[in-house]
Amino acid sequence: MRGGFIICQTGSRGGRYTRAVSRRDAIRQLAAGGAALIPLPIRAALGAEASAPLQEAYDRYSGRYDELDDGPLARLLGLPQLRKQLLHQANGKVLEVAVGTGLNLPLYEWPVVESLAALDLSTGMLSQAERRAEALALSSHILFQKGDVTQLPFQDGCFDSVVDTFSLCVFEKPQAALNEMARVLKPDGRLLLLEHTLSSLQPIAWYQDLTAVAVAKSAKGCVWNQRVPEMVEQAGLTILEMVPAVAGSVVSITAAYQRP
Repeated sequence: MRGGFIICQTGSRGGRYTRAVSRRDAIRQLAAGGAALIPLPIRAALGAEASAPLQEAYDRYSGRYDELDDGPLARLLGLPQLRKQLLHQANGKVLEVAVGTGLNLPLYEWPVVESLAALDLSTGMLSQAERRAEALALSSHILFQKGDVTQLPFQDGCFDSVVDTFSLCVFEKPQAALNEMARVLKPDGRLLLLEHTLSSLQPIAWYQDLTAVAVAKSAKGCVWNQRVPEMVEQAGLTILEMVPAVAGSVVSITAAYQRP
């Protein structure tokens, strides 16, 4: 489902939930009242215009992206297994930012995922992801939307799970992106990250710092020495679980708002 609206409603018990609706259904809901409607194409396009160079780069990458992120080296490092372990935690209303070609789609536990909003800045990436969803017979569960992660087209507290895998390192404004992910997370929701980060092992960290500029030029602009755990905490979240991998240069993080 492309375009349309995301509807954010308050249930009979006071909880908030989201679902994708068509333009016709959105008009009906607006007339009936009791729902907040967010027109996806309009708000998302605002951020997309500001990131046109990045969008164009990923449009070019889209046809061979799987070779880069799911190739022999990724499998040798155990990255697909890390993805699977992380995504098995996702449930309820899920948002995946920078969905790319949809590599994660077959890894979700779909019986516990009510819906998935899949957002990416690149039209080429979204086209690849839509084809993958169709092949997996998952299209009816997924809303594909073009948009900028630093201006998410959703209201506060609408998602049970927010997922981001290996994208934070290429965002132009990574902290702003994390802040937005935290904003749309429900109070009892979970942020699920699998990211490059600065290793806690000093020799590895030294090497990452030394090669950061060269790596960014050769690896899709990836800044692989960001301090991701600190950034998560700066977004107002508490890390519940952190699993390092690849000599500490990759980390899987589960985070949430700290309960009183």
